[in-house]
Amino acid sequence: MSHEPLGILIDRWLRRHLLVPIALLVVACLALTLPAAAAKPFWHDEIYTILTSRLPSLAAMWRAALDGVDLSPPLNLWLTRAVHAVTGVGPIATRLPALAGFFLTVSIVFVILLRRAGPTAALAGALVPFFTAGLRYSYEARPYGVMMGLSALAIYAWMEAAGGRRRRLNLALLGAALAASIWNHYFGVMAFAPVAGGEVVRTIQRRRLDWGVAAACALALVAAAPLYPLISVAADQGGTFWAQAAMAQPAEAYRYVLNALLTTPIAAAATAIALIIGFAALLRTGAADRSRRIPAHEVVAVATAVAIPLLALLAGRLVTGVFVPRYGLGAVAGASLAVPLLVWRLNVRRGPAELVLCGTLLWVVGASVLATAQRPQPVMPDPVAARPVFLSSLRSPGPTVVSSSLQFAQLWYYTPPEFQTRLRYLADPDQALERTGADTIDRGYLALARWRRIPVEPYGRFVADYPDFRVYESGSGWLLDKLADSGASIEEIASEPGGRLYQVRMPAGARP
Repeated sequence: MSHEPLGILIDRWLRRHLLVPIALLVVACLALTLPAAAAKPFWHDEIYTILTSRLPSLAAMWRAALDGVDLSPPLNLWLTRAVHAVTGVGPIATRLPALAGFFLTVSIVFVILLRRAGPTAALAGALVPFFTAGLRYSYEARPYGVMMGLSALAIYAWMEAAGGRRRRLNLALLGAALAASIWNHYFGVMAFAPVAGGEVVRTIQRRRLDWGVAAACALALVAAAPLYPLISVAADQGGTFWAQAAMAQPAEAYRYVLNALLTTPIAAAATAIALIIGFAALLRTGAADRSRRIPAHEVVAVATAVAIPLLALLAGRLVTGVFVPRYGLGAVAGASLAVPLLVWRLNVRRGPAELVLCGTLLWVVGASVLATAQRPQPVMPDPVAARPVFLSSLRSPGPTVVSSSLQFAQLWYYTPPEFQTRLRYLADPDQALERTGADTIDRGYLALARWRRIPVEPYGRFVADYPDFRVYESGSGWLLDKLADSGASIEEIASEPGGRLYQVRMPAGARP
């Protein structure tokens, strides 16, 4: 009978049957993302992705970006356009680039950890992304899923190149991943940070620069140079962007990115792991495995990757002026590597610590998969059909104005085509800035209306043409306050969960 630790026996079995953890990860990826994508209506930002990606040509998309339609760089739009060329628009198809980015993150974390810490740690690490905000953004048609995948790919390529494994290929992959990160999202530049941190350590240790890695990074920056005009457009709106960077945000950013890692089952597992490792060290149970070492440059690189939300916040504070916690999603790969590597490194007496970590994560993810399988096939809710008051207004003569900037795009997109021309959004960047502190959304709507047939009108022109109209309020916005200040008569005529309908009459001779 073998007296080897249980963890070693399970590790050995998993290594002989690698298809088992791989199959578990594939099932988890498919079960926890595809049904969620199929049941989720497109929202404001995703509708911009759809409309912009379906412009007549790549050149038109570039000109629209220069006009300020979308302040993100174009890679995700190009990928979405390529998918649409094959499949058309759909709740899963349109989100395929984000889904692919998340799947790539899970795969790369598994491969990195398999080489360094064995299959148990690899499976645990590959499950960590399911406990982060990365899962939510894996089925959102915006750049964040791709951001996660490219950040993970850059770390992998750098580690492989630094280790001398297929060096030319991995240096090329490193340069491509870093360049694509910037072309995907401007905060994708954070993908450089783990490489830079690790290279500082390597340079000190080797007493010379790795010119191959330096060249890959330099070429990636050169490849991003054509983005300069688009960066200028985005920078022009930085001061009036809806989310300004504030130094009080670090804790919020980490809570957002690592949300489910802070839940009770994970906290209980962390406590058990600490006790296992602590008692093993105190009682000196088992022989210490001194081979459990991680190269210093990889430790620094992973730690830097974990710090990406903080680094992104600092960049927002010092450079761009803007920051949203999701800009730190490049940290998903870092956290997914750091957690199992830390447990593996500390568990030198080969107790069941790694099994507790992997088992807990597998139990929670498995329970979610089973719950998803047992639920009826999800049906996407219709944002318009669920609002009979709104629909009734659209069926009545005259225009209906949606006052909420974030709700308008979704309500317009899902409104039956025969009623879409009766819908309006009134844009006025000056009023938006004065009353909400940001004008980004109104400027974006006006730009979008120059490129796509979407019923957005300047506020002043509309109220001059329509002294009598209805307003549907379904969220925050500046319009009703402006109308009240202009002396308009505002009468609530109906309400429903999530919205109120008003009849508005402008006073004679009122100034817009």
